[in-house]
Amino acid sequence: RQRLARILGIDIAAERVAQILRSLGMAVTTTADGWSVTAPSKRFDIAIEEDLIEEVARIHGYDAIPEHAPRGEIALAGASETRVGPGQFRASLLADGCMEALNFSFVAAETLQRWGLGAGAVALANPLSAELGVMRTSLLPGLVEAQKRNRARQQGRVRLFELGRVFTAGDPPQETERLAAVLSGSARAEQWGEARRPLDFFDVKGMVERLLALTGDSTGFHFNAAGLPAWLHPGRSARVWRGEATVGLLGCLDPRLADVLELDGDTWVFDLDLAAIAARSLPRAGELSRFPSLRRDLAILVEHSVPFARIRAVAAAELGDLLRECLLFDEFIGPSLPNGTRSLAIGLILQDSSRTLTDPEVDQAMAGVIAALARETGARLRG
Repeated sequence: RQRLARILGIDIAAERVAQILRSLGMAVTTTADGWSVTAPSKRFDIAIEEDLIEEVARIHGYDAIPEHAPRGEIALAGASETRVGPGQFRASLLADGCMEALNFSFVAAETLQRWGLGAGAVALANPLSAELGVMRTSLLPGLVEAQKRNRARQQGRVRLFELGRVFTAGDPPQETERLAAVLSGSARAEQWGEARRPLDFFDVKGMVERLLALTGDSTGFHFNAAGLPAWLHPGRSARVWRGEATVGLLGCLDPRLADVLELDGDTWVFDLDLAAIAARSLPRAGELSRFPSLRRDLAILVEHSVPFARIRAVAAAELGDLLRECLLFDEFIGPSLPNGTRSLAIGLILQDSSRTLTDPEVDQAMAGVIAALARETGARLRG
């Protein structure tokens, strides 16, 4: 009875249903939830429940069944505020002058071998061609080929990015969402107000930092030059870390790979794990201090191997809630400094939310920072 009403969309009296079926020569027994029907042997076209429903509808009259427009209600789920959407990453890259590319998920096995990315590639059982024989393990080979074709067609400044999946062998094969880009040419579009200069590491790093800033957790990311793959230039590249996990790479392609790929000039790339960088911290309202802030500048000598991020972390750990901002505003490297060292000028902005800091308190805090930097990084004040 329930299925009859659901299929036809109307309610027909039980007596009327039994009468229709009996009039067609069927044996009908009424049960608690419907009818048990035995069709005559001559009705070989009645085999399933829907056949009986069709007979009821035919005799009752199709014109007696009202017409209703179908309803296609879809419950829309709101985007989670704890994730940065792909559209936001796209908007940031478009604002930096990039264009989105869409490449095949299939590449030639030889292409991945040139990059050293062939391990774990998923081979296709029936590829479209030999050039499309395996699933890509990285977005970069396809992007670099697209950049190369654009450069061959007189495009001197090429910036391409792609959001897509990469594949590694497994049972079943693993799919990972990645965000990658390839950049070459000048740092700025041609103009009269600024001299033309080529892209450098800090241009690319700044672009990545703008992407990471969308998470609201910029200080949770840091860059380290350890453990780089062979296809990246060892002195002009870095790994991207979020806490204790690596989430991507950025830098210049190794010249040996560039020669194999027949690339002219420097080619800069970055490759990020989209899921790992998309987690976002929800903003929390906090009280604005009514008391003035104080700034103290330090000029310190450190080894070249000590990054500013390490210095900033030591200062933050020592000063705690008093530190509002740590700025690097100058770097000096020259023959007047000891070999292997550089001079960094940093600004520390201190503020308390409950009172005005006194000069003796600030002097004591700065002495603690200087001691912590010397202990943790080997830094010393520049005379």
